[in-house]
Amino acid sequence: MRGFLGTSSTLLNTLGTLMAYGLGPRVSFIDLSLISCCVAIVFIISLIFMPETPYLLVMRKDYAGARRTLAWLRGTSESDVTDELTTIQNFIETEKAKASLTTSDLFFDERYKWPFVSCVGLLLLQKSSGYFTVIGNQTIILPHHAWIFYSEDSTLIIGLILVIMSIVAALLMDALGRKVLLQISNVGQASAMLVVGAWYYLSAEQRTELEAYNYMPLLAVFAYVVAFSMGLGPVPHIYIGEVLPPLVKGRATGLLVTLAALFVVSVNEIFAAVTTFADMYVNFLFFGVCSLVGIYYVNGWVIETRGKTLPEIQEEFRHRRTMKDGYYILD
Repeated sequence: MRGFLGTSSTLLNTLGTLMAYGLGPRVSFIDLSLISCCVAIVFIISLIFMPETPYLLVMRKDYAGARRTLAWLRGTSESDVTDELTTIQNFIETEKAKASLTTSDLFFDERYKWPFVSCVGLLLLQKSSGYFTVIGNQTIILPHHAWIFYSEDSTLIIGLILVIMSIVAALLMDALGRKVLLQISNVGQASAMLVVGAWYYLSAEQRTELEAYNYMPLLAVFAYVVAFSMGLGPVPHIYIGEVLPPLVKGRATGLLVTLAALFVVSVNEIFAAVTTFADMYVNFLFFGVCSLVGIYYVNGWVIETRGKTLPEIQEEFRHRRTMKDGYYILD
């Protein structure tokens, strides 16, 4: 259930993307902005009715509120969540008693370093796979006309794929687990980007006439979006919420958001520079190689969080303090 609910935010994001793709060509920019603002206002109002997390309420010593929230989340009576509430209280008190927290602890404290580093690497992998660059430049990347589709039609199809695959990912998140979906995503992305890179290479360097094969980069980009939406799109955001301890979650999340923005800007700038001074195919080969590296990274640096409580996740990280050949090994 946790994976399904966590993926729902990605689904809502893709619905917003589809709305913009569908309405953008048909209304003015101002009208599209006003429609988007209305959605944001509804979201803000809905936050009034959203309860705080049990961990935060326990940290604030609002035990009655934590009990009510737990009962609401579990769909049971308040008396049935006593054991879980006690476990949360013990975990929070243990964490508080260890040390006062500073930002440097995210990098040097063994309790927080590995969860934080794991999240940074996963976000770097997400951004360096090229998704945001491909989506932002799809009318440039895709052939203007392939089969019966023009580039504008392809944009709308990509929006539909994002929504459909977000639903599929939500249904599979708890069934298959985070790491399985990440690996499926990495393999699919690498394959698709290498196909697009090969097509552009043959077109640019070999001067090969590929007009009859314009559908290949189109289908490859569609496959790439499917693969990204299955794993590398939704999983990092769920993973961050699952592995970071509550005492560092606010500070760490703020830093991760900043790093993610820097990663996106850097990849976009690299894309523009490579396109100018080299050729388009180099970008796609780079994205494909990054996804191949992601297979190795997920296998060695990411833990499976499906069905585990926060104390269990933290305990697994505590046992993964050493490395051998790029993989965590148990102490």
